[in-house]
Amino acid sequence: MVKFRATVFWVDDVWREDEIRMFEDLFEKKGLLAIIINSGDVAKREIQNGLKYDLLIADFASPYFEGYYIIKMSKELNPEVPTLAYSNKDFICEEADIVLPKFCGLKKFFETIDILLARSR
Repeated sequence: MVKFRATVFWVDDVWREDEIRMFEDLFEKKGLLAIIINSGDVAKREIQNGLKYDLLIADFASPYFEGYYIIKMSKELNPEVPTLAYSNKDFICEEADIVLPKFCGLKKFFETIDILLARSR
């Protein structure tokens, strides 16, 4: 059984099942459990039902759901949990702890995750 150092809840509408598995494997190699959801409605329900996670990542400008509302809900219900917003569009998200461009590269992406997780410990 793998011991994870943290759980990352990631919400983005663009993922196919094979991409989700690929990212779950990448996160696992970093010692992280990734819960990847491609539905805003499912994500909201999970947060409202008390899903435990150490970091929320959300696509801010999804055409199918507004990542802003997921980040806002997470901050209201779990204010201690850091949030990372990202998008392929320019934006400001005051509720998010960090904002990244969607295509910043995996190195920068995982460095940012480590920074946010270190802050919350």
